[in-house]
Amino acid sequence: MNKIVIVNHVFTKEYIRKRWLLFAKEHKDIDLTLISPKNWQYGGVGAMTTGGNDLSYCPKIDDNNYHVLPVEYSIDRTGSWQSTEMLYEIEKIKPQLVYHVGTHLQSSLFPVLKLSKILPNTKFVTFSMRGPNWDIFYNWEKHPIKSMLKFFYHFNHLRCLNNYSDAIICHYPDAIKSFKKEGYKGPIYMCTQVGVDTDVYKPNGDFRTEIRKKYGLGDSFVFGSATRFTAAKGLDDIIEALPKEGDWKYLMIGGGLESDENRLLQHLKARKIENKVIMTGHISQQEMPKYWNAMDCALHTPRTADWIETFSVALVQAMATGLPVIGSDSGSVPYQLGPDALIVKERDTVALKDKILWVLNNQEEAKNIGFKMKWRAEHCFSTRHLNDCIYDIFMDIINDTFDPNKIDQAQYKVPVENLSISK
Repeated sequence: MNKIVIVNHVFTKEYIRKRWLLFAKEHKDIDLTLISPKNWQYGGVGAMTTGGNDLSYCPKIDDNNYHVLPVEYSIDRTGSWQSTEMLYEIEKIKPQLVYHVGTHLQSSLFPVLKLSKILPNTKFVTFSMRGPNWDIFYNWEKHPIKSMLKFFYHFNHLRCLNNYSDAIICHYPDAIKSFKKEGYKGPIYMCTQVGVDTDVYKPNGDFRTEIRKKYGLGDSFVFGSATRFTAAKGLDDIIEALPKEGDWKYLMIGGGLESDENRLLQHLKARKIENKVIMTGHISQQEMPKYWNAMDCALHTPRTADWIETFSVALVQAMATGLPVIGSDSGSVPYQLGPDALIVKERDTVALKDKILWVLNNQEEAKNIGFKMKWRAEHCFSTRHLNDCIYDIFMDIINDTFDPNKIDQAQYKVPVENLSISK
């Protein structure tokens, strides 16, 4: 039996652990241990969307070949975590593979990678949510001094990653380019740690009725988004592109700083469409399936700035619910949506308005695109599909083999789908 250890601070959340519980049940040849801080204070920018600065606790679980191990930890000056107990437990388990999930520059990773000196028969795999904005020389011309300091600060970190990580897993193609540019020579795969639970995110008429009744949406065509209110998320572009006329509503889910909310409210008032837009505030992950079902079209139009979208959870949730999505060409959005999506150039409010009007005037065709989005979410980004992919990846890494056909989660083990849609 192969022993695998996965390290991730978000294992304090039950819905995050659910994927790996399913993985252990499906693969009895694996003895799986999840290691997490014993508790974690959620908050920061992520809480602007789903709300809550809750303190979550990680339970200790031993269930046949599935184990959850909470450990003592400390927070360093970068906001990352470290744990000597974690290192001790990994050394005691002596796994065939250790998978560290987070970023490739966070403090908890490097002591784990250096365990390879003590555990020479263990494979060490790094997951990073990076995009090009994590590149050492990103925006070098714009911020030369900042970039130079960044280079010197992370030089040893990158050397450790390149020397001791047996494989890297990331979200989308641009991340692969970034790792190669910074000198990584090993295998790199795209297999997101996020994914979407299609048992939870799926069409549901009762949910649709409940939320539409709650907000008095009636039979209006409902657009929606779930994101932070920062300018980089592109909500200003959506507000500018929405038509003034027509029987439509817009559920704007999420939140942000007071200044961000005021900016959006002023924009809505300036366009005189504030009565058509409902700012719901923070909605929990447990409630989000209801809200996606209340919509007829999702809008996801981030802008590329110092921050770059690398894999939007909200996007795959909307797709799995069967919604047509209008997205921008920023970051990972085109990769996630695939070839049959409604994609516009970021910040192009004229093109965005055209797509919005097209959806309003071609609702049956838009539903057909929604079916395509649901198919792609199920076959490319569902937790079941990701588990199938990562099992094969793990086995290849353990056995020192590499199959390039397994690089892309959106192609490997994905059935051929021949339907085409003209837009």
